[in-house]
Amino acid sequence: MSSKTSVLESHGSYWCNTFHCTSIMKSREEFLQDFCKDKVVLHVGCTDYPFDGLNGLHKYLDSCCTVDGVDIDKEGIEKFKKTFKGNFYNDISHVTGSYDIVLLPEVLEHIDSPGQFLNQINSIDFTTLLITVPDVLCCYNYNHFECNNNTYVEACHPDHVAWYSPHTLSNIIKRNTDCIPKSFNIVNGRSIMCIATKEKT
Repeated sequence: MSSKTSVLESHGSYWCNTFHCTSIMKSREEFLQDFCKDKVVLHVGCTDYPFDGLNGLHKYLDSCCTVDGVDIDKEGIEKFKKTFKGNFYNDISHVTGSYDIVLLPEVLEHIDSPGQFLNQINSIDFTTLLITVPDVLCCYNYNHFECNNNTYVEACHPDHVAWYSPHTLSNIIKRNTDCIPKSFNIVNGRSIMCIATKEKT
């Protein structure tokens, strides 16, 4: 008996949701380079603070597509303006362009009010929303959690405020944007990727 069948039998159909998740064998950077190639992209959380974003994902994107960036890291944005092509912003409300893709890679888990944040994102003119977030199940399988003798140990980025699953990610997208989730993937063995399309109203 598969674990999925066991969960369904234990909890019943009201509580259970099924999502087809394909494992992506490429690295996140390779997949996103291919996905964004020749597109117009907005990279949210582009500076990757507190890490050196100048050598991170944005550098890969800058080589394959037209990419703007937005991040609350003002010092990082100033460095990006001197290093990369494109427009850079410190506030989502200042973004005025039209985009094929809005990219939120490992951002949502840092946000205190993710629904409000996604509602702000929704005000941008775009076609496709691509989000990656840490997957609670994959991270559990990679030994990120332990509870022994009333002591709970959790390996987690100090700034994270949430873990996600396909169900919770799908819900928060549908409740706060005009986007419809179209596919879910597991990327790098530890993150969920959702690709959603914006329904024109």
